[in-house]
Amino acid sequence: MDAKLPYGFLAKNIRTRHAEYKMFYDAAAVLAKEGFCLTGIPALGRLGDNFGFYGMDDRYKLTDSEGDILALTEDVVEGLLSLAEKENERLFGMSEVYRFSGAVRNRTSFGAVITGISGIEAEAEAIACALAVLKAIGIECGKIVLGNTSVLLGLAESIFQGKVGKDKIRSLLKNELFTDADYAVEKLIRETALVKGGLSVLKQAAEKITNPTSSAAMLNLLELSGLLEEYGLGDNIEYDLANMGRNYDNGTVFLLCDKDGKVLIEGGRHDFMRSGEVCRAVSFRFDPEYLLTIYPGRYFEEKTADAVIGIADGTKALKAAYKLRSSLTDNGLTVKVIYKTGKDETAAFAVASGIESAIYVDAEGNIAVNGQNENKDETETPKEK
Repeated sequence: MDAKLPYGFLAKNIRTRHAEYKMFYDAAAVLAKEGFCLTGIPALGRLGDNFGFYGMDDRYKLTDSEGDILALTEDVVEGLLSLAEKENERLFGMSEVYRFSGAVRNRTSFGAVITGISGIEAEAEAIACALAVLKAIGIECGKIVLGNTSVLLGLAESIFQGKVGKDKIRSLLKNELFTDADYAVEKLIRETALVKGGLSVLKQAAEKITNPTSSAAMLNLLELSGLLEEYGLGDNIEYDLANMGRNYDNGTVFLLCDKDGKVLIEGGRHDFMRSGEVCRAVSFRFDPEYLLTIYPGRYFEEKTADAVIGIADGTKALKAAYKLRSSLTDNGLTVKVIYKTGKDETAAFAVASGIESAIYVDAEGNIAVNGQNENKDETETPKEK
């Protein structure tokens, strides 16, 4: 029986890989201006260094020569947090991530984190930076969707009289009920989870909530949206109290969506362990390949070179071509080079590639531009000609 590799473990189309990196450079330029530092994310880490985000069976694992269990990076945010060294640190990077289960096991993921800061200030900063990244890569944000994981968790804990995990909330939302308490809390949870919409809807829901945890979470949402309003980012804010984020999100969660509701960037607030202490962090992340699928835009445009240089065989031809190519690239032009070729072949390559300027350097170092002979010492570019 033929073994079928899960999606993500096959070689990517070179155009997709190239487009991902162009998107990365655009996003990196924005975050660098905001004080974020580019960080190389390790592909492997000790299994214990996971901040409690995942269980052991959720990762691909390797054993090193000393018997330590290492795990492939499963989440770009976790990879970034493993590198955090001090308070008030801003890091970003792009990495391959690997998951043990699901339809997609391997993807390229981009993430950014702000560590050591808690509160709406850091949350608003993360959202503002994520919006700037979207703008830089040429995608318009249709709406900002805010939520807070503590709203539903607080409701459940007030009825169950104890700690409740996200998995329990998710099972209740799926109507997976097993005890009398499940039936008692399910209606309240579901009614609150259905709260979606604008500020008036959120305020109506807040009036019905009395437990301290959920009330504090609702107040946090109101204060965060108020700060975003002050930043001039409040025109398209909506709320979704059913959004529980990822396993490590424990507080504010947000989605940046396009006008059709497709999620472009997701993020949230979470705690992580460092040197035995709990530290605060806010992050956002996106999947470059997914964004390229729904918005190929300029990243998949085939950019032809400004000129092609065909070079005859011989050292004199190579020397003259090298000098010419350096002159062209110093003037900001892009050049393709073909070796050991003729004038007609160079012209044919230019036509086939959609390149306007065809330059040929013969065996004596003489230069011809689009069939017209030029002095070999001239350094004028094709565009200047």
